[in-house]
Amino acid sequence: MDIKLVKSIFHNLTEFEKQNLTVDFLADKRVYEFEHDEHIVTKLINNIYKLNTISLVGINASGKTTTLNAISDTLKIFIQNESLTYKMKLANYFDSLLKTENYFYHQGLVYKLISHIKKDRKNQSVIFEEEYLYVKKLKSNISKKDFLTFDDGHLKIVRSSLDNPFLKEEDSIFSSILNSIDSHQKNSIKDMGHQTNFNYLSVYSEQMPISFVNYLDNSIAEFCILNQTDDVDNIPLKFKIKFKGQSKEIISDLMDLDQYLSSGTIKGINILINMMLVLRTGGYLLIDEIENHLNKTIVVDLINMFNSPLNNNAATLLFTTHYSEILDSLDRSDSIYVLSKSESISINKFSLLASEQDRIDKKKSDLLLSGELKSAPKYTAYIQMLEDMKLFMQGGE
Repeated sequence: MDIKLVKSIFHNLTEFEKQNLTVDFLADKRVYEFEHDEHIVTKLINNIYKLNTISLVGINASGKTTTLNAISDTLKIFIQNESLTYKMKLANYFDSLLKTENYFYHQGLVYKLISHIKKDRKNQSVIFEEEYLYVKKLKSNISKKDFLTFDDGHLKIVRSSLDNPFLKEEDSIFSSILNSIDSHQKNSIKDMGHQTNFNYLSVYSEQMPISFVNYLDNSIAEFCILNQTDDVDNIPLKFKIKFKGQSKEIISDLMDLDQYLSSGTIKGINILINMMLVLRTGGYLLIDEIENHLNKTIVVDLINMFNSPLNNNAATLLFTTHYSEILDSLDRSDSIYVLSKSESISINKFSLLASEQDRIDKKKSDLLLSGELKSAPKYTAYIQMLEDMKLFMQGGE
């Protein structure tokens, strides 16, 4: 198993309640044997398990995309080994100094990395001001309580104490750990956030079987790329499409595909290809507003692929959604984060918010839609909107 991010804590994020954000990838409720057997969770060591799906649910403007972006940049920096840049979305979420605590697991070792990230608006730069790396070798009978507990004896590297002229200010000291691991996760973090508002075919593989397309649109007999080449900047991509019962073959440019394929088919192809790559490498797939353009059954099917024996490499799906009904298909309520926002963003696990109502005989969607978990529009706001609409229809101002 490649190195896994198991917990992220952010301090000084301006939009969040108390300026803090915590996202935990570990199961904190009891894990049943079938959940492990079916890859709903992945065993790390002893009775400690990683969740294979994380969902963020809430009404519009509740902070779901902001949270997903923060995790995405964290994965790119500390798993994919990318450098800090001023253009990264995370740089928009703090004023001058961001403090993060990230915990990683790999082959019986757990790492704690504290990073102080400094932003300079004038020079438009983001750098690591200081970092502390802790490393702990785990005993086979380690408990959940002690899993992420460190003391001063576990401190191995302090950035300011290093004499390394080759370490750039934009690169984390954790890069030395990543470089020492024979990892298959390079380029295996797929963030589809750029397609939330603009739906186009952004990725295609000749290895994709026609069954992927037929699952989304059974009327298509053939769909393939005609001119796969490394020099895609100068040669426009061409696709061949043929529909069942029709002899005519359609040749389409990339940007004209929406004339022949539905928006759901295009988005579905994007997800399936990215999913194929991520499941194979044990990486991470991030999807903002997973329900956009897609039928609910398809969405549930896609999520379930990460909670099935297909996911034997411990890949992780992180997605946001407005549609709480989708979450009824998820077995684990501790994999769901509920977000709300008034003056600042609040984020809590569904399992904690629901408390004694977190039961198998209770639909998650019923609790979310009831407004009890602050995940539905306020009724008073709805009434006021109706009154104002009525006034406008009567010609008032």
